[in-house]
Amino acid sequence: MYPNMKECARRIEKQGVTVKTSANSNVPLHTHKWFELVYIVKGQTEYATPRDHTVVREGNFYLIDYDLPHEYHRISNEPFSMVNIMFAPDFIDPGLVGFHHFDDLLSHYLIHFEKEALCLSPLRTIHNDPNGLILGHMNAIQSGYAAQKTGFLETVRCYLLLILISMMRNIGMKGMKDNENRSFMIAEYIRSHYAERVRIEDTFPHKQYSLPYMSKCFKHDMGMTFSEYLKKRAWKRAAACC
Repeated sequence: MYPNMKECARRIEKQGVTVKTSANSNVPLHTHKWFELVYIVKGQTEYATPRDHTVVREGNFYLIDYDLPHEYHRISNEPFSMVNIMFAPDFIDPGLVGFHHFDDLLSHYLIHFEKEALCLSPLRTIHNDPNGLILGHMNAIQSGYAAQKTGFLETVRCYLLLILISMMRNIGMKGMKDNENRSFMIAEYIRSHYAERVRIEDTFPHKQYSLPYMSKCFKHDMGMTFSEYLKKRAWKRAAACC
């Protein structure tokens, strides 16, 4: 059966997170007031939202947004199973209580990716796990949550963050052209040297590109000039400290 929504709501209200498994590849349309990380362990099914219909298979994993209508349609009689990690935004950090958008998690210091630097939408991307690394993290989350020993929520949170960061890295670099990759690296340099006075020429030390060329590329890729980006970063940090 698909996880019981009332039971999940009680667990999330109490602990901020719940972990379930499901062998049902045919689930009616529903929504929920939390985020969901899904990993397809075995088989395949059609995952449908108002925007997309996608066949998901063994080794695929993806995020479902807060309050997004979604459903599953059986497409074969083969054995099927998936793991569902459902979590409230404030499970990542209590400071996120009341937030209902994944962008809020991205701007949080534990994950901290700029939306402008991502090539694809985090909530419309199906990821692959060819080497089983993410499945190992999911198994660790499952076993830790099932045992519920002292500190299990901290363990679940750590592995969940590892998976989320891995997903953001994948879509941050996927399909980038050379100049887009350089712009992304400039943005990363700014984030890691936020306490310093940063000039655009400091961000590509090998000097294989001219300053006007890199300034033009950065504005094209990021939708703002280097100076505007610095000001935006400074404003965000000041707002976070208030």
